[in-house]
Amino acid sequence: MNDISNTIVIQASENVDLTAICSQIESNNPSILNANVIINLNFYTDLNNKNLKIFLPIFKNFKKNNKSIVLVCEHVDFNIISDKFPFVPTLQEAYDVIEMEAIERDLGI
Repeated sequence: MNDISNTIVIQASENVDLTAICSQIESNNPSILNANVIINLNFYTDLNNKNLKIFLPIFKNFKKNNKSIVLVCEHVDFNIISDKFPFVPTLQEAYDVIEMEAIERDLGI
């Protein structure tokens, strides 16, 4: 199964806060709920565990539904961000994570 073709990329802009992004994802829009999601947060320069915790329920929900959600930000300090947050520095790596997670699900890992 190719989960890459069933992936939505949300391009966050600098004037949109993280709460608005979460609301968009939680809107019960079937196209989002039934897809893998990549959120590009490259405009954000002050990401930390405190302001990212708003995403935790969404991450759990996606995992429960056998879907992936990945955050992209090239200038986040990966040493201070919890591994609870699926962060990668590039869009290509986000697609790679989704593909790896799909393989893990297929193998029952």
